Amino acid sequence: MADPTELPDECDDGLPPDQTYIVIDEDNLFDDLQSEDVDSSSSADDVDIPKIYTYDELVNLCNRLGMSPEMIDGVLVQLMVQHFSYPDHYLYPALTDVYWAPTSDERTLNIYIFTTWQGPQEVISPAIIYNNLGQKPQRIAIGDQFYQSSERPGVEGFARQYHGAHRLMCIGQTDGQAELMASELSEWLTMFSPWLVKNLPFYDFQVGPREQPRLYSELGDKVGVAFTVSYSYLWAWEMVPAGPPLKSVTLNVQR
Repeated sequence: MADPTELPDECDDGLPPDQTYIVIDEDNLFDDLQSEDVDSSSSADDVDIPKIYTYDELVNLCNRLGMSPEMIDGVLVQLMVQHFSYPDHYLYPALTDVYWAPTSDERTLNIYIFTTWQGPQEVISPAIIYNNLGQKPQRIAIGDQFYQSSERPGVEGFARQYHGAHRLMCIGQTDGQAELMASELSEWLTMFSPWLVKNLPFYDFQVGPREQPRLYSELGDKVGVAFTVSYSYLWAWEMVPAGPPLKSVTLNVQR
């Protein structure tokens, strides 16, 4: 099996190598994602070109900015888009007719965020609906004290561990397609989780069991299979004094 962290030289549909990069729109992760290969004659009003990250850039970004609920949203979207862009890498070859592409008129797989879709008419299957279930802080030291730096006098570091979860609903045109999508995504994330823990600021990343297929009335009775991913990460911050610490006091006593 190919290393999931390696980007292929070209896709089967003839897309150039730069199409293998993943797209994240930091303002709206689920807006029509565009690739870097955009017609230069298009005006700024026609397309909104988001920032594009490779795996290495994603690692550097997470390490530099730290983890947060919004950052984890972007990480999971990147992973889903990356995996479903290359049907040849699927664990289940029968699913190769479901794939993601940079433009909405090419892709068959849609990704929605649970808190923004306006109704069942907006959900076009096959699709993945994505819901942030929240994060719970846990104190790991008295007063959240994490470190003190002798090289930066007065600077104190603090940290807490956060435990969170996201729910992923795989919506198919049939119950068999929904089950296959859920199996593909959950098993691939399970296999990829050691890389996430090793390279990103995760302490743990676990994929929960798949639920049974069911009809979602809120989605217009579309059939879906859901599962949950849970994780923990460190959230750290610093307290920087406005001025240098006081080292000595000089008293002049006049008699």
